[in-house]
Amino acid sequence: MFLLLWFATLLYFCISVFGNHEIGTAFRGSGWLTQILIVCGMTIGVLHASMERREWCEEVIESLPHGISCKAVAKIVLLLGTGMVLFFSSVITVVMVFFLQRAPRIYWMASFSYVFLYWILPFLISGVIGWILGINVRTKIVYPVTLLVSLVLGPLIPMGVGVFLLSRNGSLYDLYVIFDVGQLDPNAPFYESYGYELNGILWLARLGQLVAVCIMVLFILLKKEKIGNGVKRASLLILAIFLYTVGIYGSLKILRIQKEKYRTSELYNYYGMYRNLSIDELGEGYRGVGGRIHVPYEIQGYDITVLDGLSMNIKVKIEVMIVEKCSNIALTLWHDFSVNSCVVNGTKSGFRQDGDTMIIPSTGEEGTMLELVVEYKGIPPVNLYKDTNKWVLPGLMPWVPVEYVGKAMIDEMNQGELFRYPKDKKAVPVSVCYEGGHDVFCSLYGSGHNKWVGVTSGVTMACGWFEEAYRDGYDIVYPSVCPSDPEHVVQLLNRFSELIPIISGELLEKGEKQISNKVFIFQSLLYNHAPGGIYLLDDHVLMNLSFNNDGEAMDFIGFDEAVAATLRTDGWGCNEEIYVDIFRYAYTTSLENRGLITEDMGEGKKMLTWLEGMLGSFFGRPDDAELCRKMGLVIDDIENKRQVEFFKEYLALLDEGRADYTTVCELIDKYTEE
Repeated sequence: MFLLLWFATLLYFCISVFGNHEIGTAFRGSGWLTQILIVCGMTIGVLHASMERREWCEEVIESLPHGISCKAVAKIVLLLGTGMVLFFSSVITVVMVFFLQRAPRIYWMASFSYVFLYWILPFLISGVIGWILGINVRTKIVYPVTLLVSLVLGPLIPMGVGVFLLSRNGSLYDLYVIFDVGQLDPNAPFYESYGYELNGILWLARLGQLVAVCIMVLFILLKKEKIGNGVKRASLLILAIFLYTVGIYGSLKILRIQKEKYRTSELYNYYGMYRNLSIDELGEGYRGVGGRIHVPYEIQGYDITVLDGLSMNIKVKIEVMIVEKCSNIALTLWHDFSVNSCVVNGTKSGFRQDGDTMIIPSTGEEGTMLELVVEYKGIPPVNLYKDTNKWVLPGLMPWVPVEYVGKAMIDEMNQGELFRYPKDKKAVPVSVCYEGGHDVFCSLYGSGHNKWVGVTSGVTMACGWFEEAYRDGYDIVYPSVCPSDPEHVVQLLNRFSELIPIISGELLEKGEKQISNKVFIFQSLLYNHAPGGIYLLDDHVLMNLSFNNDGEAMDFIGFDEAVAATLRTDGWGCNEEIYVDIFRYAYTTSLENRGLITEDMGEGKKMLTWLEGMLGSFFGRPDDAELCRKMGLVIDDIENKRQVEFFKEYLALLDEGRADYTTVCELIDKYTEE
């Protein structure tokens, strides 16, 4: 009867959940199924113990040679046999669904592991605990107790109030996790590039707990039949308690990482209250220039060593040249990386972390060379880190100390936090060594096993569900969940490679910018908000895309994204989104009108008209809607050369964070009156 109910429940789960969700999200939402299995396991264990008493099995078994030993072995065989039936029935059902949905091959083995870790092991553990409960509690109160224990062992409580407990009262959540044998955090978001939470520590914890409760069964049987001396039975009890405690310790280790991930996800609140250090706090040599802080030193190169453990452990040797006399070296480092030690020219030095700023007391005259060695550990933001073997360190993120001073993230267009990328960040020699045991992709050139070198302004490293392909001159690192080669991405890059030099040649003082042939494709990992987007670093490209099960990009990246990728600076985040969008669509329209975009992909004019309608009818902002209309007229009226000058001035407003209704109107009036 139980197996029939299980097959019916599993079929319902696959049809209702897999049919309406992405595969990974569907498994993440299977916490209720784990809870059902735990309740069933507990109930079966209790009923089995009650049946033994009712049928007087104990007397019969005692009368048989080696009866107690055979009874213990039989229970283990029954337990494992039931677990295997559940496992293979689940696997067969999942395989059928994957085949029908043409799921990427990387999901298959990972899903089987997920089923065993989060469905089968909790069922087995709860089944043994149920038998222990049933053999010791002989009244009908055992049934409500069974239900209560099932709720404590399962993920139903964290599914309902886990996020609240985790964010409001970590101690209560820690207390609950001591007993949980299911998903520690069934509400955790699923990122396709990282896969499921299958940490090796969690495997050891659950297997240890299963062995512990089986030893406890043996202890109860030996004690009940008075077999063996007290020392042997006590040794079994101590071993069972030890193994179960080790399992609890492993769960708490994983929980610590999860709590860090929840804390790092609160970036909006963190940066909403962020306090930038004043010039006086930074010390001699620092001064404000054009809304930014001028630093009195230059970084000449990095030597980076990365090791992934329970957290990221990083050691960086930095060559610094003092260009002006200063009293401190102030660097920007992601605030959730905790510095363990700092050495300056071979001598241990003090340091101070204040938000994203790290200050090292070091007096230097102009021309002095310093060698800084900084060791730190921590985890990246929640959308860039899954566990010890699945993480991303993008080149936009200050995961190594960099030479600007200020917060590491900006609120891009009031939609979400994005790592800032200073306009004048220069490329320096960098070497990277990875000392972990996983396959890692890096934006630099390989110089040996897990070693890379290059000259860059930002290093990107990725470890997880990624593959590498060489197509049409591009070296593309893309998510393995994309079941087909990223040919559409190559076509997009080819179009952009023609347009980006035109945009940069017209509007940037440094002249033409070229697109790199090294490309990293992530899935909703660069922002915390909307997917879609492209970021040009000096030696590689970061693209933000999502894919469906057919391997097709679900995010449309138009030519206006090429405009943003070519021209974007950290000053853009200081402007309201509308005035950034007006610039993107208006400049794309200008390119269309001048015949520089030969394909109707940008649709700048259409988007400008759409924005005008949305501002007027939906958002109730008639003045900004009129501004869009005026912008369209300006593009149509003024000659090509003056259009370029117009957009140069508009770009300057964005870079300085001064683009608003008044300044843009003044700019339009200036060019329409002349």
